Amino acid sequence: MNKSYSGIDTDNVQRLLSEFEELLPSVKGSNAITASSQLISAVLYITRKQCTWSELPGEFGPARTVYARVDRWAKSGLLQEVFEQLARIHPAQFKIIDVGIAINSPASCEWVYSNIKVSYRNLTVQEDAAGREVFCWYRTTCTQVKVSAE
Repeated sequence: MNKSYSGIDTDNVQRLLSEFEELLPSVKGSNAITASSQLISAVLYITRKQCTWSELPGEFGPARTVYARVDRWAKSGLLQEVFEQLARIHPAQFKIIDVGIAINSPASCEWVYSNIKVSYRNLTVQEDAAGREVFCWYRTTCTQVKVSAE
């Protein structure tokens, strides 16, 4: 029987995450995949419904706790890594969209990486040509370019 939290099929999310379980942090007193699938399901719900964390249904867990974990995952780079893996394994459901920034100095690239915050807001949901839901993660890349003086 599929478990569905507010329209998010957590059994499916759990199955998807099990394919790269080694990336997921262990959670005290809980199965890491179950806890992680609930967290990713909450991110998908927030993205799909375009609601605030305070509007997160209780079945995902306490909103403040879920948000704090999502924020830690985002700051550590794990949230992006999870969505990169999902996009690699299931490209019909998840996409990575690179947003490139061309900069003319190494210091500017460092500034970009230190000032652009990665968060759950990097995720959007769109419809493909067949009307299916596709989650898109926006990844920022910075490239140093040489400016020629003419």
